Amino acid sequence: MSDILKGATARPWQLNYFVRAGGEKIETVEHVIECLTASAVQGNAELHGCSIPGDGEPVICYTGNGPTSAKNARLIVTAVNAYEPMLAALEEVKQACLFGDDDGGIGVSEEPYISAALFAEICRLTKEQQS
Repeated sequence: MSDILKGATARPWQLNYFVRAGGEKIETVEHVIECLTASAVQGNAELHGCSIPGDGEPVICYTGNGPTSAKNARLIVTAVNAYEPMLAALEEVKQACLFGDDDGGIGVSEEPYISAALFAEICRLTKEQQS
């Protein structure tokens, strides 16, 4: 993930709603084409983004056609695809660290444990996202 972050656009990022060159709202397909054309003229003939896997599947977002657009798209996909496995790993670590003592209280274990299966899945997902 750190290699992907290094190649992406510097942070912080923000959400944007794009408008036409004159500031008018984008309201038609022709307006979208106009904006993409203007972007391509400023950059190059590439267009990067994220989509659902498979040919002809819906586009989730376009990240543009600049020098870091492909890496920005990779960062978004990696972060989204890693989110739920990371939450599951954090929950397992949390559960492994908590234990009930004789009084029924909660303490912290000195040796947290992640199952070999979960660790292997985290490694697999990390390698998959890096390729």
